[in-house]
Amino acid sequence: MNPTHQSADAGRRPPEETPTNGIRGLKHWRHDLVAGIVVSLVSLPLSCGIAIASGAPPIYGLISAIIAGLVYPALGGSYVTISGPAAGLAPALAAIMVTMGGVGDAHTVGAGYHRLLVVIFFVGLLQILVARTGLAKFAAIFPAAVVEGMLAAIGVLIFVKALPLFFGVVEPGKPHGFLDYLGHIPTWWEGRTDQALAIGAVTLAVMLLAASSKGQKLRAFRLVPPHLWGVLVAVPMGLLLGLRSIDPNLLITVPANPLDGVGLPAFSEVFGDSSLWWPATVGLVTLLLIDGVESLATAQAVDRIDPFKRTSEPDRVLQAMGVSNMLSSFVGGLTVIPGGVKSKTNIEAGGRTLWSNFVNAGMLLIFLFVAPGLISLIPTAALGAILVYTGWRMAHPSIAKHMAAIGSEQLALYVGTIVVTVLTDLLIGVLVGTVAKLLILSFYAARESRVVGGRLTTWAIVSGMFRDPVKERRQSDGVLTLDIDGPLVCFNAFHLRDHVRDLSSEVSKVIVNVTGQAAIIDHTACDTVYAVERLIGGREFVVLGLSEMLSMGETNDSLRLQQEHRFRDAVLDRLYAARPIHKVVCAVDLTVSNHAATAGACIADQLGGLPVVFVYVTEPRNISTSDGLVTEAAEDVRSRMQGRLEQFRGAVFTDRPGCRLVIRTGDPVAEILTLVRDEGADLLVLGTASKEGIRRMMLGSVAEKLVRRSHVPTLVVPELARASARLEPVVAEVADKEPEVPLGLDLT
Repeated sequence: MNPTHQSADAGRRPPEETPTNGIRGLKHWRHDLVAGIVVSLVSLPLSCGIAIASGAPPIYGLISAIIAGLVYPALGGSYVTISGPAAGLAPALAAIMVTMGGVGDAHTVGAGYHRLLVVIFFVGLLQILVARTGLAKFAAIFPAAVVEGMLAAIGVLIFVKALPLFFGVVEPGKPHGFLDYLGHIPTWWEGRTDQALAIGAVTLAVMLLAASSKGQKLRAFRLVPPHLWGVLVAVPMGLLLGLRSIDPNLLITVPANPLDGVGLPAFSEVFGDSSLWWPATVGLVTLLLIDGVESLATAQAVDRIDPFKRTSEPDRVLQAMGVSNMLSSFVGGLTVIPGGVKSKTNIEAGGRTLWSNFVNAGMLLIFLFVAPGLISLIPTAALGAILVYTGWRMAHPSIAKHMAAIGSEQLALYVGTIVVTVLTDLLIGVLVGTVAKLLILSFYAARESRVVGGRLTTWAIVSGMFRDPVKERRQSDGVLTLDIDGPLVCFNAFHLRDHVRDLSSEVSKVIVNVTGQAAIIDHTACDTVYAVERLIGGREFVVLGLSEMLSMGETNDSLRLQQEHRFRDAVLDRLYAARPIHKVVCAVDLTVSNHAATAGACIADQLGGLPVVFVYVTEPRNISTSDGLVTEAAEDVRSRMQGRLEQFRGAVFTDRPGCRLVIRTGDPVAEILTLVRDEGADLLVLGTASKEGIRRMMLGSVAEKLVRRSHVPTLVVPELARASARLEPVVAEVADKEPEVPLGLDLT
């Protein structure tokens, strides 16, 4: 379905001229003619199978494929994308029909089908409105792992829904929901048709072989798509085993007059019955969400394997899908979206423009009106095999393995979305997965907030995930630089694409600079960063700062967290720049008297005359007396340390009237933070001394707590005592005279 995990032919070399759509694209008609014919041979059985999986006869899948092929080339938006009915919407369409009156099967039209056409019509109308208002880009806000999980869940549902076709069951019943389908499997097995099952099994085996790495070594399997190989094997087997004589319903049936399949939406029924309004609304939201997300995701995935490196336009793609859906609903067709399988087939067959889509539609018209007998030779078991193969590819275990390599949180989102979706419905699955992603990002935001001691709150980081992450956009000498100074995640990554669209011809180089203030970059955003290179049209592209972040997985696009020291420094720099410093509190250690005095003088001079409150905090000690243990008072501390206090005052306060010393007894962290708050200080300076063993561990613990809990910028001066000791040759008798300390000393 989605060719994200598939690669293009590495040996293909595009010509110098880049093909375009429209009249100018007709010069490539030879390539598009051949590709369109090949695509039609894949589109024919696939469209029929998708219609049956959706709960409708095959004719309706063919109608939507024809409408899409005729409309898409006229409206454009992409280049080699083939649109039509898609397997990704089949479970949703069937579920909507159930709620609106009843679902059909390969031979009958359900009571809810023409009511479903009303929903499809309004889906198309809303898609046009969304595209015209430029809102298509918001479809990219859903996390990549959730989208992959949604597609995998659809694959699982398609797999189980295809089993009765695969087994050759003519009357499969009307199961609803994943668990109900699982419960019907024993019944389907008992009611199987062995000849049809044999055809389905061989068809599936041939497709798996053709798609395997060993099969791709054979030229025949490289030239012909797996789906077409399956049909080429199934048709002669059906003739050989006499399926028509066993039961005509084991073969595809189309009306003798294809126009008999045309039916109008039942507007009067839906608007006239209020009981249908709620299921119609839920169906509208579900299809709008899935159709939009899958359409744009598939178009972007096809861009990656386009040999000409062209990029699609989201708004035009969505508008084309909207027009196609409206027209398709008026003639009885299913929903229309870009298809990954058919698009990849188009590229491999040499298609260059959307004219190959037009040829595909023309060939389907020929099959339908001129050779309907050929369509009726295809066994329904072959369609079941194609759907089983498609479902298997959409939920392939390699995708889960890839998610695990990206990161454990991506695997959890992927698996969680699958489970919720198959047990409830697609809309709930996507919404639950998206909320789970927001909770995971909030967890990491709280972690990053703790790194900076709460100076940047969790809410500030989370709210930044919904704002433009580009703080500054600079252009100079042909170089465009985008500074990322906040979280870059799935919810705001589309802004990055906006900044590089429609670049002027003067820009020859684009730099994405991830600053230290970018706390989080998630998997979806990483993928967006690398996608920028495709959007800028061959210009030089450089990413700075991303490699310095901590990767939470094994791949280049894994979720990344900012390195603690880099994030802390960046946040403090911002706080310092945004907040003028009027008063400083400096915590000193008077146990190294002359060193503390020298360091205090250096700090006072460095701060250029700002008021400095020096604080010394000693933890109270217990003194043994005749009355027992008595806690030492602050006055006793001053008396005991009188000499050192005088040394400090003499060294620091001489000719520095803005400085004073405060002595407190108690918990160092609490007392220092209280003083900072009481004094209204704007900066806290910590001077650490050289300690060993447990004393050093405890000192480090106090400094770390102050850094994390302080509500003002905090400057830590490591090994302050040693730095002061190196100045001793120029400090003579600190207690008697002011030391001659060089100004501009680098204390860090």
